[in-house]
Amino acid sequence: MQIEDLILERDGENISISWSSRINKEVKIYWTNTPKINDNIKLIGTAKENYIKFKDPEPNVRNYYILESEGYNTEILGERLLPLKGVNNFRDIGGYKTEDGRRVKWNKFYRSDALGTLTMEDIEYVKKLGVKAVFDYRSNMEVEKSPDPNIDGIELFNISAMRALDKSDKNFSMFDLIKKEGSLKHIDKDMLKNGYKDMVINNEAFRETIKYIDKKENTPIIFHCTAGKDRTGLAAALILIALGVSKETILEDYMLTNTYIKSNNDRLMKPIISMLKDKESIDIFKALMGVKKEYILESFNTIKDNYGTIENYLNKEYGLDDEKLNRLRDYYLY
Repeated sequence: MQIEDLILERDGENISISWSSRINKEVKIYWTNTPKINDNIKLIGTAKENYIKFKDPEPNVRNYYILESEGYNTEILGERLLPLKGVNNFRDIGGYKTEDGRRVKWNKFYRSDALGTLTMEDIEYVKKLGVKAVFDYRSNMEVEKSPDPNIDGIELFNISAMRALDKSDKNFSMFDLIKKEGSLKHIDKDMLKNGYKDMVINNEAFRETIKYIDKKENTPIIFHCTAGKDRTGLAAALILIALGVSKETILEDYMLTNTYIKSNNDRLMKPIISMLKDKESIDIFKALMGVKKEYILESFNTIKDNYGTIENYLNKEYGLDDEKLNRLRDYYLY
């Protein structure tokens, strides 16, 4: 049996972990710096209730937590959202359960917003993750305005993932448009929906990402765009699809963006809204600042309309036949 309803939350340097109240046996909680069970795990404590709170045992590095209880599978738990100061949507897509009961390994795939604002402390933290490459899905103009930092030992690939929207690799910045026009009325209200349709077909950025992770020694990787929500959200969905994660779970990960970017959006929206001249533009701006299920469902519907099945889509677009899919799952599931 599995320990269900696992939730890990951070409040400063304090960590809390909770799990299903249906488990009425004591649970032992350990910690380690690597996302696997080894001889170096250290006991944090034993909980007889379905909750434990403790201080981060080593705040300057990424920690993982191991839960053991008699009669249950041992669980490895990591933070979903990493505690970096310069970005607000840097998260691990590990830990998700697949439809065959396995889980995605932690510390393999990180999705993020733009990395140009990483602090020096953040960069040192990222180095310790062992990241091999960064895939930047932004347009050339977006990159020129805020380039990613060069980090020793990490390859950097910039391949635009939304050329249908950023037209010949032009800027895709609402903020620049607002400053110039004071309005968003001229923006196509279906722009994002259409972008999600286009992104799943013949996308070089996603193809190169999938090709790169076909060698397990190439991971961990970071992939990102500007806000880490649309281009990045779809890339995360494709990786999770290939690994056999359910559509429902993928949608949950996609919608988490709204939770993680809320405080930053609230801060950004006040001065921007004051620059907008009409209610229609304000409504458009608010919609574009977050994600909606209907956006990514356009991608799923486009896949179904053009390929019939996910398996056929993965094969035709990315060359992932059964043999390659099984290899990816052997690499990245446990």
